[in-house]
Amino acid sequence: HPHPVAVVDRARAAARGDGVAQGVDALARVAELLVALEVGHHHGVSLHQLLALGRSKLGTDPSGALLDYRKVLTVDPNNAEAHTYVAWLLVLNGKQTSNQDQVRQGIGLLKEATTFDDAYADPHCLLAVGSARMLTTPDNVTARIEAQACLDRNPPAMITGFGSSRMRSARDQSNCTPVPPCPLG
Repeated sequence: HPHPVAVVDRARAAARGDGVAQGVDALARVAELLVALEVGHHHGVSLHQLLALGRSKLGTDPSGALLDYRKVLTVDPNNAEAHTYVAWLLVLNGKQTSNQDQVRQGIGLLKEATTFDDAYADPHCLLAVGSARMLTTPDNVTARIEAQACLDRNPPAMITGFGSSRMRSARDQSNCTPVPPCPLG
């Protein structure tokens, strides 16, 4: 990549010279370069590597995973995986710290995460588990609907092992209402 100062200088010269369009184009290249630098391309870290780093830290370093996923979102604001796991980490932290406001915030973000990639199972699966297990008053209607959505999307082995029987249980309890709560196990 060219040095950012050189690109900015070319943009200024183009804007002063024969065309605003050339200046805008050069500024767009500056923006792309700055985004690449923000992600860490200057350290050789790609978007895929950041996602892999986030995944690898989920069970051992939640704060590090959260930072990695947030970096992904600075570059790819529509990344379904990053949205899903930022939300899930908020749910987990809220549950561990008895902060139901944070759990609800994370569940709201999981609902949003389901909109980024219709074929991606993880947000549906985690929303089902979060709705049934992490709220003080479980939302079994959401849990049942999202459990079915999860199973319909052929979830990965990590998710299947995590809660497949719970997903099927939630889905199959058609007479379940929010009160009394449905067991998910």
